[in-house]
Amino acid sequence: MKLHVLWPFAFGLVIMLAMNSCTKTIVQTKTVDSTVFDTLHSTDTLRDTLGTRIAWIRFVSMFPGSTPPTVAISKTPGGVAFAYATTPLTGNYLPLHPDTSYTFYLSSPELPGWSSALAIPPLGSTLSTYALFLIISNNGADSSMHPSWSIDSEKLTPPPLGYCYVRGIDGISDGSQYDLDLDTIYHDLVPIQSYQITRYVLVKAGEHTIFLRTIGTGDTPLQIPGNFQDGSYYTVRATGSFSNSDAQLALDQE
Repeated sequence: MKLHVLWPFAFGLVIMLAMNSCTKTIVQTKTVDSTVFDTLHSTDTLRDTLGTRIAWIRFVSMFPGSTPPTVAISKTPGGVAFAYATTPLTGNYLPLHPDTSYTFYLSSPELPGWSSALAIPPLGSTLSTYALFLIISNNGADSSMHPSWSIDSEKLTPPPLGYCYVRGIDGISDGSQYDLDLDTIYHDLVPIQSYQITRYVLVKAGEHTIFLRTIGTGDTPLQIPGNFQDGSYYTVRATGSFSNSDAQLALDQE
């Protein structure tokens, strides 16, 4: 079954697109408030879905805490959630009309009384990841939600044989400007700034250690090892605070 037969769809339609390196991609389709399901198997899923003029979007929670709170996303203030900002980052995307702007409303059961709004401009026929940061200031008295986004165009073409893709997200609250280094100092992968999500970069498959290095120095305050598999996609998340001694790197395989 081709995905274009599902068009047109109501905005409430939720299509979970599992982006991975497998030869077949499984798409599970359901509406927000019904139990109707449809499953599509296709080797051309990415090309087919972008050809139907859909903007695919996903959200990752970069809120502070060793276990980031669940962030619910609804279409009205206090409404029923139709999506969530997840941690760790997954390969699941949601569809939007590509030529429409939206305002979504955020809340969290773990943050009583907190809410925020998120403005999404028309995205066109793209794949996008929104990283949602909660910036806390004035010794915890004030907080503001800061979104940062990146186009995931690398998902349209699998990495070359023997390679994978890696990106970074920096949520360290008292950090500076960094480079992500691969295995050795000054083997740069990609520069990264606080409250930023980068594009994907190619990495040769195999065992590697990722270092977070302060730009212009040999200081590598954080590192994380990993087995990077051929054809896969990875996100390195920097979280916590150096002043609170809880800064760390996490590696998500999407």
